Amino acid sequence: MTTTSSSNSGQLAQRVRTVATISAASALAAVVAFVVSILSARVLGPAGRGEVATVLQFAYIVAPFVGFGADRLLLRRDDYDHGLIPSGFAMTVVALIACAIAGVVYGPWTAMAGVVALVTVSFSMVRAMAISRHRVSFFVAVFVGFQGSVLLISAALYVAGVEDWRWWAAAYIFPALPLAIWSLAKSRKHTDSRVGGVVETARTNAPFIASGLGPLTTTRLGRVLLPALASPASLGLFVVVATATEPLYWIAQSVADQRTSDQRGRELTPSRVLRHLGIVTAAYGALGALGGVALYFLIVPVFGHEFEPSRELVLPLTIAAVVLGCYRHLCGEILGSDNPRRIGRVELISAVIAVICYPMGILLGDALGLAWTSAIVYFAAAAVAAVALMQPSGGQKNPSTTTEELPVDVIEEA
Repeated sequence: MTTTSSSNSGQLAQRVRTVATISAASALAAVVAFVVSILSARVLGPAGRGEVATVLQFAYIVAPFVGFGADRLLLRRDDYDHGLIPSGFAMTVVALIACAIAGVVYGPWTAMAGVVALVTVSFSMVRAMAISRHRVSFFVAVFVGFQGSVLLISAALYVAGVEDWRWWAAAYIFPALPLAIWSLAKSRKHTDSRVGGVVETARTNAPFIASGLGPLTTTRLGRVLLPALASPASLGLFVVVATATEPLYWIAQSVADQRTSDQRGRELTPSRVLRHLGIVTAAYGALGALGGVALYFLIVPVFGHEFEPSRELVLPLTIAAVVLGCYRHLCGEILGSDNPRRIGRVELISAVIAVICYPMGILLGDALGLAWTSAIVYFAAAAVAAVALMQPSGGQKNPSTTTEELPVDVIEEA
């Protein structure tokens, strides 16, 4: 009995360390993004800041397609038969398609969004394996190195007074290219003859692609549409506030991912779900309130008078951040349940809601309309997730053990 208790305590401590470490890394990324946002905003102004944001937001939207949802699958390392790890060739093909689409829609230089998407996928896959194996040291080391490089390059651009937005966007590409190339090479060891086809991988991984696409569609689609339906300057005003509220999202996503990894295949009860949801809602609400008040008074001193109109976005985007955290928590519960494939339906419905609502919000109220619409979309998505979670799974529980685990060379060899 004592041995079992000690083992459980050790596992709990390990899980807490994993969540804390991943959350800290995500928080660091949010801090770096906020600092870089300040530097670029002061040099580029709202319009140039919006151009950089367009590249990044488009890249985030297409990343689930480039990675075929593998980051979601890798969180469930004991369920290899439920999906396929994409080959490097498949990921490269989709990244090139993304480059072409971005170039046609937004202009030639925006095609670099496809490369940013490939970089994003590389980090996501390494992060997922780190969480599932409770071995985060390699991911944290690489991630911190990347964030530090972005910060240093951006600081150099700021000191040099570079007003060409393309250099600021490229700062997110150059430091991470080695990791992306290395990840593509490693993917050859992670795949076998079953996984060579682009179409086969996309078809098999459709629920996991939807799982990755859903949160990005609900959080990023409005930002992609804003410069097209309004102006890059509107996105520049919007993104300085949205970036400042993102630490709450990354903390929530890290907690949700850890619950997915720790409790996959479990049976959920309404009381357990509501208890955990109440706890995270209270925690995220307190963090959001503190951050929102501070941000309101800091916008003009930090970003400059050009960004004073952003103040009206603080309240709706703070509310949106809290509701989004609750939504991601519910999605983590579903992904770790005995029927994870229903996450695809939830994320698809949420994405459809976003596709319908965001254009209307932008056309009716520009950046402010998008801010309030974001809160509405997140609330609707959370309601959909809650309904799906409360319903019987209608399927068999996944086996708790398996004789075949996902290859994790990227973590173990590090």
